[in-house]
Amino acid sequence: RLAQVATAIAHDLPTRVFWVSQAGYDTHSFQAKTHAHLLQELDQGLHALLEELESRDRLKDTLIMTMSEFGRRVAENGSKDGAGTDHGLASVQWLMGGHVKGGLLGPRPDLTNLDGNGNLRHVYDFRQVNGAVVRDWFGVNPKELFTADLQHLPIFATTKAIR
Repeated sequence: RLAQVATAIAHDLPTRVFWVSQAGYDTHSFQAKTHAHLLQELDQGLHALLEELESRDRLKDTLIMTMSEFGRRVAENGSKDGAGTDHGLASVQWLMGGHVKGGLLGPRPDLTNLDGNGNLRHVYDFRQVNGAVVRDWFGVNPKELFTADLQHLPIFATTKAIR
């Protein structure tokens, strides 16, 4: 699916947003092996997409963003070989592209400072990430889309609205 996205971008298809999904992360048992396979597949697909876009000089005007509908809890459930984790609140998002600042935004997750339900405490609301993308990539005021007053996150090295 990512190869199809690269082809569409290379051929200047007038589409501004592509959505690709990868199922299988909703694991509550035997998680280590499953997630290792899924993350390897994701890594290989994203790596190939980035290389293809760069070879066609299109990475500079492309933003790649991952997201998940749920995070994972820290504590394992089940036996050692069959262990997994339950749904959690905090998660990670990766952003890649020619204008994205590299590195980790915010502190590393504190695996010992959990909420009362065993969830990681998020540092940034996912709407802050989305708001920065809406503002700095698409050139739209995030207040038109989000009711919360969100702190702006400096995700991009330069602001490049693609309107």
